[in-house]
Parts: sequence; structure tokens; C-alpha cells
Amino acid sequence: MARRRTTSGTGSTWNASAANYPFSFPERVGYWLNRFAESSHYDVHFEALNAGREGLNSQDFVAIARDELLPLDPDLAVYYEGANQFDAPGMAFPRGTPRQEINPRDPVATHRVPEAIRAHLALANLLDRVLNGFSSLSEPRKPLHVLIWPAGVSEQNPNIDSPKLPLHLTRIVKDLDSIRAGMQSIGGGLALCSFEWLAKDGLPLSATRHAFIYKQLNTVMWPLRYSEIRRMADFQNRVYQRYAEARGIPFLDIASALPQDPNLFTDAIHMTDTGERVKAWIVFEQLVPLIRKQIQGGQLPRPAGSHALRPPPSLSASEMSVRCDGATARSSR
Repeated sequence: MARRRTTSGTGSTWNASAANYPFSFPERVGYWLNRFAESSHYDVHFEALNAGREGLNSQDFVAIARDELLPLDPDLAVYYEGANQFDAPGMAFPRGTPRQEINPRDPVATHRVPEAIRAHLALANLLDRVLNGFSSLSEPRKPLHVLIWPAGVSEQNPNIDSPKLPLHLTRIVKDLDSIRAGMQSIGGGLALCSFEWLAKDGLPLSATRHAFIYKQLNTVMWPLRYSEIRRMADFQNRVYQRYAEARGIPFLDIASALPQDPNLFTDAIHMTDTGERVKAWIVFEQLVPLIRKQIQGGQLPRPAGSHALRPPPSLSASEMSVRCDGATARSSR
């Protein structure tokens, strides 16, 4: 049987408990792709590898692609990450300090101007928002601040090759270029996904029922309002989409298809097992047209490459001399 290999790279920071799920979302995608191949009578078999680990950034993915994925001769790498370099609080002015814990005395945003006045005066609505620090109802009131965008960066029409992109996107673009070039060197390809943050103006969250979501949005992302996190997540995805268009690679718009339902999330970026299945199905649906076209066009399956796995690093012990506090110490490694 002809064989088709697909690899998927993901990254995460917060929820290590996802390792307890029976399957990762790339494994589910691989299973459904094989069902798709069977139903379409394609003589191919899909293999999916989840190359993601916790706390990784784009530079880590470059190393993983180079040292671990390319020797396996994959046909496609799917990049889904958008949290570990998301330094959004750094764009607030005056800059607030992210918090470690929720303050139980946080005042929650509620209407402070009577409805009878707000219903007739736009200025009253504006005053109501000012008194709440422009925070949504049920959201803790945030300190007054503004977002500072780098000079020359267009929020709606970003130049992906700008050296001033916020959210570490300049670094991410360079690393995506490196991964893309590596995949091209073996005849494979790269697909880029949008990344979903659970954050929007008016998001109804309970500090108890949605404790981890509420905590992440109101500690690590402090002093940003939910609407501002949404705004920056949309900007990041806009850069991703424009990158895919400029480099001529597939773009999988996962974020726009995922429901903003707190019950599908464990925190603002990680999903429950049910949420992971929903995400996997969305990835699968968007991969199918791309893969069908390549199979029917004869690009897939392609002959296996000549890349062989590199030997593992040597574990033999060696000795070296180092100086410590003016004395020479001997250590082994």
C-alpha cells in the first residue's frame, strides 16, 4: 500500500493534564484521514505524529523539525501554536504587572449608571464604561490603560516582514521560514493554523465554574481586558494568514470555526477532551480538500526520501576541568 506520512507540531504552556486524554488531536486527525482514504478508495495510508511538547516556542520547533521530523521524511507539517510567545501585557501603557493570583476583593464590572439614563444618552453609556475601566460585565475592573502598537505596524494590514511586529511575531515569522525551507528541502510542505484564544468582550465567566480560564485571563494577562486579548489574538491570526498567502502555503483557519464556549476549554488556550475532538474535526475538514487535490494531482503519495535517522548523541562519559572559586574542580559528563 502506498504510504502517506503527516506530522503535526503543537505547543502548550498551561495544561499538562492534556497528556491524560486518550488521544491527541493529531492522532484523531490521522485516524479520520485513513477513514477518508478508505471511503474514497485511495490506495494510501496516513501516519500522524504529534511533535508538540509543553512550553515550547517557535525556535524550539525549528530544532524539532530539523532534528526529529525531517529525518522521518514527512509530507506535511502542521503548525498550531500561538500562546507561548504571546506577550500581550507588554503592549499596555502604563504597563501593569501580571499577577500570580486572583484578588478576591477585585471589583467586578457592573452597570454603574442607571439604565434609564443609559437608554437615552450615548454619553451615559460611555461614562458607564469609563467607570468600569472599559471592562465587560462580570469581568474584574481593570486599571485604565491604552494599547501601544509599534510605530509603522498596521493592525488591520500588517507587513509580515516588518522587524517591529509585536507578540514576538517577527521572530515567529523567521522561524516559520526556517521550518518551511526545511520541509521544502525534502519535498514536503508546511501548513499554518490560526490559533484560538478564549477571550472576547462580554465573555460570561464564573470565577468558580471556569476557575482556570478566569484565572489565566485575569492574572497572566493582567491588566488587559478580554476585548483587548481578543484584539491581539485576531492580529496574530491576521499575521499568520498573511504569512500563508505571501509564502504560498495552506492556511487552516481553526480559530474562526471553534466555538467560543467556556465548556470546551480548561483554560484560555487549552481545551477539554471534547474540545480537542472538536478541534481535530475542524483540522480534518480543512485538510481533506488540500490532500484530495494532491492525491488526484499525483503529488501524493510521493516516493520515500533518502533521509535517514541520525544516530543518537553519544552517552559516553568524558572529563573536563573547570575553575570554581579559584580552585580547579574535576567533573564528568
